Amino acid sequence: MKDGLIIVGFPKCGQVSLIQHLKNISPDTIVKKDEIIWNKEGVKIFKEKYGHNDKIKPLIIKRDPIKRIWSSYWYFDLEEKPFREKYTYEEYLHIDMYAHHLGELNPIRCSNYNKWINNWKELNPIIYEHEELIKIPNFPHLNKTNNIPEMTQAQYTMTKELLDAEMLE
Repeated sequence: MKDGLIIVGFPKCGQVSLIQHLKNISPDTIVKKDEIIWNKEGVKIFKEKYGHNDKIKPLIIKRDPIKRIWSSYWYFDLEEKPFREKYTYEEYLHIDMYAHHLGELNPIRCSNYNKWINNWKELNPIIYEHEELIKIPNFPHLNKTNNIPEMTQAQYTMTKELLDAEMLE
């Protein structure tokens, strides 16, 4: 593979939009998505697939973790109907799942960005903030989860408290 960027995470942070944006402004740049940030073997998988050199860089996009979690909860209903009939929001926050390729799937543990990014430091990843990307003129907004209701104050507080506790571990 020639020079390129591999977006390794985080889901629901604008990955699809960034790929389209980069293709729009630099059509010759190779950009692909390989969501392996939560896989405990993610760095090893990256090196095996793409090598360890300066030509191919991992790229990570972060987003306000509470907004990412809320968007993810509603997005799953599109993918696995009827997800919200199986899991309340509170149950979703405590879900204990691991997928072979993706890795950790608990939304609280997945949103401990520093923990996951520290695993990638040796590859010197490029890191973007979703909130900054969307300020770019003509930045696309793709793969948007539509019709998301507002989060209640109780849901926000519960999510924040769980995230704060996770960050202490």
